[in-house]
Amino acid sequence: MNEFRSQRPQPRPSGLEQQTAQPQQQPRQVSQPVKQHRSRKPLWIIAAVLLLAVVAGLAFWLMSKESSVSAQINQDKYQAVFFTNGQVYFGKLSPIGDDYFKLKDVYYLQADSEKSKNPQETTKQDAGDVQLIKLGSEIHGPEDEMTISENQMLFFENIKDDGDVGKSISEYRKNQ
Repeated sequence: MNEFRSQRPQPRPSGLEQQTAQPQQQPRQVSQPVKQHRSRKPLWIIAAVLLLAVVAGLAFWLMSKESSVSAQINQDKYQAVFFTNGQVYFGKLSPIGDDYFKLKDVYYLQADSEKSKNPQETTKQDAGDVQLIKLGSEIHGPEDEMTISENQMLFFENIKDDGDVGKSISEYRKNQ
């Protein structure tokens, strides 16, 4: 029977007995690196400032950039401006804002003969029958400039100095 007792598991001591029986071992504390909770606020501020700078730079670039249409106007030359009503005027064209153009030092064609009612339909052979008239000598006495709505313009062309219209304008200016 003694054998039986020795094989039996021994009862565990209670918590109080355990404290007195064995010296209490403190659990080992492993020092973990302290996580620093960085505020995300400065990161958002930096991102917002960068975004604002990019938007401001883009807006400045778009405002300072000439429109693609006005960039085609050669300021050193005269332009022929073709209107939706079939009329053509010649002069120095410049943009005014987004929807308007100004034409200065204005000329137009006038037919002398009965052959052609529309001076724009003349050919090189008929060119002697067409006169280049300076705007301002009409009965209503307009100033020598026109403000043109973009909606009334079909297109414009830069005029060559050695073309018939370019030569006529140069001749007129010499005689003034």
